Order: sequence, then C-alpha cells, then structure tokens
Amino acid sequence: MKKSASPQRKIRPRLKWRLPAILLVLAFVNVAIFASMIASDGSAPMMAKTAYAQGGSEATDKVEPIDHYPVPGENGALAYSLRDPWDKTSLTYFFHNCPTNLDCEQARQAIRDSFQTWANVSSLIFAEVTDASQADMEVTWASSGDPEGTLGIVGGVLAYCFFPRYGGDMWIDDAEPWSIGDGAPSDIISTAVHEIGHGIGLGHSEFTTAIMYPYAGYATKLGDDDISAIQSLYGPPGSTTSTPTNTTPPNGTNGIPSNNVPGDVAEVEGEITNKESASVFDLAVEANTTVTVTMETTSGDLDPYVGIMTADRTTVVVENDNYDATTTNAQVSAYFAEAGNYIVVATRFGFQDGATTGTFKVTAQFESGDTTGGTNPNIPPGPTTFKWRISNYTDIELCGVFFSASDASDWGPNQIEGERLAPMTYFEWDIQPGTYDVQVADCNNNTLEAYKIEVSRDLEVQIYLDRITSVPLGTPPQDTPTNQTPNDQTVTLRISNLAGTDLCQVYVSASTETNWGDNQLEANEVFANQTYIEWSVPPGSYDVKVFDCLNNTLEAYQFDVTNGLDIQIFATEIVGVPLQ
Repeated sequence: MKKSASPQRKIRPRLKWRLPAILLVLAFVNVAIFASMIASDGSAPMMAKTAYAQGGSEATDKVEPIDHYPVPGENGALAYSLRDPWDKTSLTYFFHNCPTNLDCEQARQAIRDSFQTWANVSSLIFAEVTDASQADMEVTWASSGDPEGTLGIVGGVLAYCFFPRYGGDMWIDDAEPWSIGDGAPSDIISTAVHEIGHGIGLGHSEFTTAIMYPYAGYATKLGDDDISAIQSLYGPPGSTTSTPTNTTPPNGTNGIPSNNVPGDVAEVEGEITNKESASVFDLAVEANTTVTVTMETTSGDLDPYVGIMTADRTTVVVENDNYDATTTNAQVSAYFAEAGNYIVVATRFGFQDGATTGTFKVTAQFESGDTTGGTNPNIPPGPTTFKWRISNYTDIELCGVFFSASDASDWGPNQIEGERLAPMTYFEWDIQPGTYDVQVADCNNNTLEAYKIEVSRDLEVQIYLDRITSVPLGTPPQDTPTNQTPNDQTVTLRISNLAGTDLCQVYVSASTETNWGDNQLEANEVFANQTYIEWSVPPGSYDVKVFDCLNNTLEAYQFDVTNGLDIQIFATEIVGVPLQ
C-alpha cells in the first residue's frame, strides 16, 4: 500500500454534510436498532457496525435488564401501577461508601451529576448531606448483602432503586467493571440517572430513546419521554407547584361497603382515563370469607384489570385481566381466613401505559368459607392458547421475526424465514399463555427488541421505528409510518478485507464531507484478513480510506451506495461491487 500521513482532511474540499436527524439506539452487542442519532455537538457519526466472518449473521443474543422493580413483598405486576412521587421537591441524598474499582470522588461526582440531570428538567432540587439520618435517598455500592439479594453477579442486575413509597434508596453492584461517562453498558452515569428516575417515582419506559428504557446500552441521556414523565410529576424547572402531582389514587375512593356478610353483593362505579389510570377502593372482609371481585366495562373501549392488595399496598393478594374468552371483563377470587382491611385496585390492561379508557362497575360478592377450591388462582380457567399478532407499523420491510419464552436462553428460529413483513401488514400465531421476548430485524440486519411481554389474552405486538409495544388485539395503532420520528431508509455498506493482511484503521464518510471523521474500528481492534464489516447508512456516495498495521494506506472515492455495496479492499486497489 502507498505510504500516507494519518487522515485529517480529505484531498479536496467539499460541502459540509450532515446526517438526517434520525434515531440511534445501540444494544449490548454492536448492532444498530434501525437508525442513527445526531451527536450532541451536531456532528454526524457513522451508524453502528456489525462485524461478521464471511458467511452471514444470526439473531443477536438476548440481553439482561439493568435492574428490576424492588417492591418489598410484591408478588405481581399490579404493585407497579401504584408508583407515586415524593410529596416534596427538595430532596437530600447520602453516600454510604465508595466503589472498589473507581476513584471515590470521581464516582461520587458522577452520581451528583446524575441527580442534577433530573433537576435540570424539573422543579426538583437535590442536596448532599453528611448524615444518613437526614437523607431522603441513600446510595450504597455492594456485591452482597443487599436487600433484594441480586447484586454481585457481573453482567447481571447492575443496580436498583426503590420507589419513593419505599424510601428511594439506590443499591449499585460493586462487582461490575464500572466506567464513567463512556456510554458503555456499565457506565455509572447512565445507570445512576436511570436508577434515580425510579427513586423519584418513574417506572420503565417502552421507548429505546429514553434513559428509563429497562436495558443498558441504549439511551445515554434523557429523552423526550423521560422529560415528559418527570414534569408530569413535579413540573418543569421553576415550577411554583407546592406539592408534586400524585398519580396514585388514595385508599377509600368511593369505597366498597365495609359491613359485608356472606351473601352480600356490593357495587361501586368509576372511570379510567389517561390522566387517572386506576381507582382504589377500601375492602373490609370478615374471617372465613371468599370475596369475588368483578370489573365490567360500562362505556368506552376500556379493557379492565383488577386486583386485591393489602391495605399498605406492599402485597398483591390476587390480580387478573380476562377471566373468560368472550369478554374483556376482569375477575378475581380470594379466600380470607382472618378478618382484615384490604384494597381493590381497578385499572386497565397496561396500567399507566395502557391506551383504553371508559367507565366501569366493580362488583364484590361475599361467600362463607373457601369456595376457591384452595387454589386462590390469579388466572381462572380460560383458553389454552392466545392470538399473537406481530404488526409492522414502520415504513420499512422486516426480514426477521424472532420470539421465545423469556426464560429461554436464545431467540430460536426466524419465524418468517424466506418471507418479508411489509409495512402495514402482520403475521399471526397461536401461542400458549406466558411471558415472551421479541426481536425483529430489517433486511439490513438492524434489530429492535422487547422483553417480558405478558401473554394472558389475545395480543398484538406493534413494531414502530423506535420501540415495540404490546396491546390487546384490536387496539388502534399509536402511530403510522407518516407521523413517526423521521427516518431515512438505510442500506448496507460492507467493507471486505481481501488485502492479504490485517487492517488497523478504517475511515468511511460521505463524499460531500470535508473530513474523514473517526476510525470506525474500536481501540485496539484489528480488521482481520478474509473478514468483513457492515454498516447501515443512508443511501448516497461514500469515500473510504484504510490503513494496515504498518501505517500503509489506500483510499478511494465516490462509491455509489444507493442499493447497498460491498467495498472490497485488495493489496493495491479498492473496488466496489454490488452486495450479494
């Protein structure tokens, strides 16, 4: 190869180039999820690359969640729908210790900056204190002995933080190889911002562009969904609201009559809206009594979900969505050996993230003795299989659809092998009740995935450009391809190393760009002979420059990458050929 200086500028000046403003989300593995995000300084980074040995690719590995919802005593999803904010906007925090693999002061400053990230977009004010007894939220690094017993496994749960109702304390896994500010899955800043979000009352987001998305390696800063969520609780910066907006209904809303004896039937009514997604009713039961609670829709498209919880809201006694195959009404039964006070939570499928609304009637029937058969079932007998529809609401074709049980270690086969899922079309399967994970891929190997989708009724999995959403079958789509975040179609740019030697630097940029930009290989990465690397890029004209590991260079200009291209690096030339 010809000898050349390190690439700074191209040979000839060109017009300034900017990548269209489309979204990028990165998984643990180095795979793009449909598109790319503009860098914070306005520059246009290359889209994420996927490296293969010659021969092709398979579905990416499943990933582990950043955390879990640590609700003490919680045994069902219903508890998550009752999260609430602090009753004040000035909060304090305390550090119990330091991490073992990071400088103590640098790590603490990263956490301080993470608190400030939320303060910058809300009315919250955070202050560090030196006495734990004065702290609202406490921060602890631990690799064992944490309250939930989940820390200490490298690559497992990174951290967790309790909701305000349970103290807002944050626990961080000291066994992880933490870094600071590099955006990696173990970046302490991204993780801390996520966990503090829980500590101030936010749940997980379905949007991959949100810092509250439950998997690491995606968003590294607050997204629009994060900002909207926190401001809905505490207001924007400078808000004069004296107390935050509490989204948790108080106990005793309307109230189910408390003087019930066997044979009684009590009724209450209510309404679920997008602002008030749950109603809570006090329930007093006598000893040796079975209570059957039914929630029925009386108007609107409401899809009811009902449950019984302990009065302190720490334990779900029983909960359920549909109880038969003919309606969307919900019903639960529970036997109480001793008298006590409980609450009935009437909400909707999807809870706060659900889409259905309407009025409802809750009926509580009281019977003497245990009429549940001793099983106290969460899900009464119903269909053995459900409809599982995967719909493409993007403007691009999908070539891969993978789904498997959440406890499975891999994705399994491509469910549409040899076919394509065109925009605004769907495939449908019959599957057994359970919890499933989904990954879809466009025809350039860009992927998007979602985890722990509960299948307890007919369900539609809606694929959008930036997220996967699960809704009851028949729910209208949230977006159409024309009103989603703009996204230019991408094509595959492959660079194949056929030079007979390893390469240590690869530069690719649009032909209209004046600079070569960054080396597209990772630090210390070697591009081996007889292998290739692929990128997903907007169609256009691109220039390429490569270095072997002795700093010899070769370059070529204006490759037309309109329909995908294989740019082949030989010892003395660079050639573009149609992608096979």
